[in-house]
Amino acid sequence: MKIVLTGSKEFLAQYVRDYFKARGHEVLVILKEAKDEGEISFDQIKEAPFPDCDIVINFPELQVLNRKKGLESYKTKFKETRLEPTRLIRDALLKMQNPPKLWVSFSSVSCYPKEEDKVYKEADPIGDDLTAGLVKEWEEAANLGENSPIRSVILRTGLILSQKVGLLSKIIPLFKIGLGSIIGDGSEAFPWIYYRDLNLFIMYVIEHETEQGIYNTVAPQMITSRVFSHALAKVMQRKIYLKIPRRYFQKKLGDVAEIVLSRSKIYPGRILKTGFNFRYPAIYPALVDAFSSSE
Repeated sequence: MKIVLTGSKEFLAQYVRDYFKARGHEVLVILKEAKDEGEISFDQIKEAPFPDCDIVINFPELQVLNRKKGLESYKTKFKETRLEPTRLIRDALLKMQNPPKLWVSFSSVSCYPKEEDKVYKEADPIGDDLTAGLVKEWEEAANLGENSPIRSVILRTGLILSQKVGLLSKIIPLFKIGLGSIIGDGSEAFPWIYYRDLNLFIMYVIEHETEQGIYNTVAPQMITSRVFSHALAKVMQRKIYLKIPRRYFQKKLGDVAEIVLSRSKIYPGRILKTGFNFRYPAIYPALVDAFSSSE
């Protein structure tokens, strides 16, 4: 197969690229700036036909989008890193005479309303706050339309856990120096997925041609931020002494904080109905693996 990965060269995209290449597949990466062999730029896509391929996976940049510089800066960065690249690739795919079989794009569970007494499934309506509105635009940017011959999957991810990116990479240094902390007051919902399971589900939708539409891509174990922090402390053999105030966490982790502090409980209903088996459905084994492997 020929697979095109777009939008990011960060850890998760690199992990998926290596996974495919190790199995003998051809992989092309489309980035803002192409520097290495096997890469082309978004500008090249604007000027030339989209390369023939079997599968396109549209990864977002996993950088933290910080609100401390103001809402306009936050919205601008969201559009630059999520909306515009997705629209560009979608429009290019719609022009192809021989389109790929599958288009996988990402989204976020921060689209749901911030109500702690409700468990959200894929069919539930999304919220009306700023972030939910931006995520809605992101999903619309990935929409190929009802008549498209391309099978489309959108992954609404929770917190992707890896030592190399995202929340876990920011929290580990605090624990290492004895500043193990609980995020917020500890009662916040913590929708998460281990990066290995995320990769395995991508492989699952590739192999199962009936799968399409939106999936809450989170682990089935619904936990709180307190449970997460205590599991991390146990794995790292550290103690917890502090709580990270909500305001501090929002400033430091921007859109990541939008997921943790929203209190929204997310259920992976459609994934569980597919028959997909999570290899790491619980937080403690996932963290054990994260610290026992080189990733």
